[in-house]
Amino acid sequence: MGQTAYIALGSNVGDRDKNIAGAIARLEEIPGIEVMCCATPIETEPVDCPPGAGAFLNSAAELHVGIGFRELLVHLMLIE
Repeated sequence: MGQTAYIALGSNVGDRDKNIAGAIARLEEIPGIEVMCCATPIETEPVDCPPGAGAFLNSAAELHVGIGFRELLVHLMLIE
């Protein structure tokens, strides 16, 4: 059957676009997870970060999930 999950994606280190694209690509490789769509990334200033932290690139994705949400969380933590 499956469920819908929405996740936030963000990066402020290195090639931020590549980091987000890489995370999405890794999600697409996991059986039971289908990336339905992704929001256009936007740049935001860092909040509550150490001095000198770079700006964030943030996005969100809609996933169709055919696995348990705990299993999804494990995969997200491994990708992070």
